[in-house]
Amino acid sequence: MSSKLDDFLTPAQVCQVLKVTPNQVRQLIQDGWLEVARTRNYKYGAMELFYQHQVCALRSDMPKIRRGWESLVNHRLGASKAAAAREANRHVAVALKRRKEQFLESLAELSERTGNTLRVCFFLYHLNHYAKNGHTYLYELKEQVLRKLWTEYCPQELLNVTFVQGGPRVRLCPGCRFLARQQKKSHIEYLRTNGGCPKCTRDEQYYSLYEFTVAYGEYRFCFHIPYSVARKWLTNSADIPIKESALEREGFYVYGRSIFEPEAMAFEMLEVVQEIEQFLLL
Repeated sequence: MSSKLDDFLTPAQVCQVLKVTPNQVRQLIQDGWLEVARTRNYKYGAMELFYQHQVCALRSDMPKIRRGWESLVNHRLGASKAAAAREANRHVAVALKRRKEQFLESLAELSERTGNTLRVCFFLYHLNHYAKNGHTYLYELKEQVLRKLWTEYCPQELLNVTFVQGGPRVRLCPGCRFLARQQKKSHIEYLRTNGGCPKCTRDEQYYSLYEFTVAYGEYRFCFHIPYSVARKWLTNSADIPIKESALEREGFYVYGRSIFEPEAMAFEMLEVVQEIEQFLLL
């Protein structure tokens, strides 16, 4: 996903060339500075591609564009508050970069396989945040990493997989949809009160997940993948235990969160993607 396609650049490459974050790329598109040249379809979504010549030509305009962005934020928050917020983001980004360096240095004393497993989990954690930020095509890389960890790479003692039972997805039949309209209820509201009928279709495992936990010493990473995806390559899935406790949360988010701006500054999108792709080549 990080490779160049003819004369086009990926979002990750645009971020590197212009020294911006994905959210700022969206702002450039919205403001008319960047044009989406085409899209490239992946399993979990489409990736936007940009003209290389247009991106490179935009580098000389970035100082002016940044000043315009700062002016708008200054107007909205006030100059002093806006400056304080920018400085706070910068300090957080510096601290995160230092933490990344310390983490990667700490892997040097581990075995190659254990070190590589923890390293890819570290970058997969941030890839998941980028995917939550709207770059859903990155979930394909996430699936490939988890599949590789399970099937051929991760030391058995590091990886624990559990099945998290979710509720079914119910699609209302035409009759129930008609009744929902009559009662002025949404489909979800109708299901909560009426539950549907035998003619409604049910996908019993639609909201079920597999939870992958990699733990070693003080390090612990947790990832989730839909049942419908992982069941195709999870061998001996009947032996995988069912998790009875609630799903783990990251902050207030059950399934993870979007990347924060200081994180996008500290863990550049292209670096994250390239680290993942390098692991997949091992």
